[in-house]
Amino acid sequence: MSITNLPSCAIKQCIACKQCTVYGLQCADCDSTYVGESARPLRNRLKEHERPSSPVGEHAMRAKHRIDWDNVRVLDRESDWYRRGVREAIHIKRRDCNLNRDQGRHILPLSYDNIIKSCDPRNTSGHDHGINQWLRRLVDASRRLPQL
Repeated sequence: MSITNLPSCAIKQCIACKQCTVYGLQCADCDSTYVGESARPLRNRLKEHERPSSPVGEHAMRAKHRIDWDNVRVLDRESDWYRRGVREAIHIKRRDCNLNRDQGRHILPLSYDNIIKSCDPRNTSGHDHGINQWLRRLVDASRRLPQL
């Protein structure tokens, strides 16, 4: 299914209607992944990924692969622009996203690499609260770093 073919949504919990998200896309035919963020409704941002100029659309066109639009995941939600960008950068590093053209809006210090790669936020708690605490600490620490 293409994201542009999704019917208009009347359900408040619909993933396509969510705003202020960090989201993940997966290729249906290989292990390629992409992480992005948007303040806009996710539906609007996903439509842009179908364009051949986007890294996701380019992969689908060049490799003749299908993007798994049915399993788009909201990885995080954050209304603050800065924090959402840091969360995107953290998720890109954690997942080794090979479709992303860059590290996200914020370049995280190299000292974060070992922390991000070795720490599994699911082990800090049995629920989402643990993940949010872990990410909040990294985001807050990044805000205190000098900007490049």
